[in-house]
Amino acid sequence: MLKIIKKIDFKFNSIMPIFKNGNYSDFLKGKYPEPEDVLVCPTDALDIDQKEISLEKCVECLLCPYYLPSKTIKYSEENSLEKFMEFVNSDKKYLTKWIGQAISTSNSDIKCGFDVKIQSGSRTKRIPLLIIIENKPLILKIVDSFKDIEYGVLSLEEIEEGIKQYDLQLPGKIIVTNEIKIKYDEELQEMVTKLKEKHNFELVFAESIWNTVKEGWLATQVEWKKIFCLETR
Repeated sequence: MLKIIKKIDFKFNSIMPIFKNGNYSDFLKGKYPEPEDVLVCPTDALDIDQKEISLEKCVECLLCPYYLPSKTIKYSEENSLEKFMEFVNSDKKYLTKWIGQAISTSNSDIKCGFDVKIQSGSRTKRIPLLIIIENKPLILKIVDSFKDIEYGVLSLEEIEEGIKQYDLQLPGKIIVTNEIKIKYDEELQEMVTKLKEKHNFELVFAESIWNTVKEGWLATQVEWKKIFCLETR
């Protein structure tokens, strides 16, 4: 559970800037759109006036520790991600936004873009989340379950085809699933291995990202290259 070590006594900036609706080619060139402001806390659990956290509203998204002074709040080792995943499952679009916000908040050297556009023929495709780590672009899509992985990969490949038309740097493909690791049995692993050989993507668990964000907060560093398998590419 989240514990308040002491009452918050500071000026908290409840909003953070994100990059939204830019063009893929511009992102690769380091040209970003005007930032838009979004709330750091998705449920408004941070009460700025009272300078405290509402534990009833808190969904344990783990973003506020990056903004609060050290030793203000603490997440115990008994903490689980159930509360967070319950919220994510009730708001299907939030997980994509949360991943981008968590990356942008914990590492300013990594650039994230939401709903990034790429023209594909007569249609405009939108990349749910574009991540650029050390000049390596990654495109990311969330799926609810293992059975949706192939659909998610095909959606990213449609975007990839559009990118190929412009002779731009091709991105790595990342699928994030809401399914928990304990369900990832040998049969599913074999299925995903075959899909990877055919479509060349990485599968990441939302559970792993949440745990990594928590560990990264405690260590003041999140290893995004490791979690997105860039070190093995």
